[in-house]
Amino acid sequence: MLIEFQSDCVTGTRIRREKRFIVHFRNENGCELIAHTNNSGSMLGLTRPGSALLLSPAPGANRKLPYTLELVRDGVTWVGVNTMTPNRLLRAAFERGMLPWAAGYACFRAEAKRGTSRIDALLTGAGLPPLWVECKN
Repeated sequence: MLIEFQSDCVTGTRIRREKRFIVHFRNENGCELIAHTNNSGSMLGLTRPGSALLLSPAPGANRKLPYTLELVRDGVTWVGVNTMTPNRLLRAAFERGMLPWAAGYACFRAEAKRGTSRIDALLTGAGLPPLWVECKN
């Protein structure tokens, strides 16, 4: 496993999505709760009422919503919807030498500036050209 979710994650059932960043869900105890989703895409095929969800506790006490939506179950498949996770997976795969196309690159710099933009990762290695990597969910 490349990354693990926190041990205090909760599962629930989707009730509805409000605006772009709020998801209402029912936890295992039947309580209705609200979670943040950082995925502003429509997620149309994944946001059916009754879909199973995995949510992580919010980092820090000052956060407005107590949970973050991590995964949605689409039938038998869990689908990652947290837009921060792909970058974590990319770094973990790089550090474990699991990216054949990155062989020889020794350094990983996240959120590297390129002009006025930021690219998800810049890989560098002796005698190799810089390798800019953009990673999507």
